[in-house]
Amino acid sequence: MRAPGGTSSGMQRNLRYLLESNIAPQWRDWIAALAPVLVDEIGEARAWDLMQRTGSAVARRRPLRPCETLAMLQETVEEELNRLNWGWAKFSVRGSGVDIMHGAYPFAPAPDDPAGSWFAAVLEGLYTEWLSALSGNPELTTIATVRPESVGDVILLRYARHGQLRLPL
Repeated sequence: MRAPGGTSSGMQRNLRYLLESNIAPQWRDWIAALAPVLVDEIGEARAWDLMQRTGSAVARRRPLRPCETLAMLQETVEEELNRLNWGWAKFSVRGSGVDIMHGAYPFAPAPDDPAGSWFAAVLEGLYTEWLSALSGNPELTTIATVRPESVGDVILLRYARHGQLRLPL
């Protein structure tokens, strides 16, 4: 239901409030400004790569315990995400890969990105590092297949073989 005059619904406003409250006030503006400044300074591809590498670094600091089943993986990831206050994830196997639905991620909208979709790059690095460490297969990576377009949307990711490997330069 939309309020008169076409403004955001009460639900959208509630979601925005709850998501913004997950980031401490002293960091909110800094985090929201980070992605656009990076893009302006080094370009979108390099900024995305930097955010992926940041996600990988977080995963290395917080390695997952060994998991033998998808249910154990789900539980282990949920525990780590709760510790980070980075939302929730749901895993499902499809073909030769794993689909990941991630919601309630840290929300710091930027002027050109009101949905805060830049955090998908952080999650790509996080899940690639975690799942590659568990699988022992560095050829598999995680990519965001659907980025959020509005407040409260989930990020969809896929961990699988995605074309050619990127080699260090």
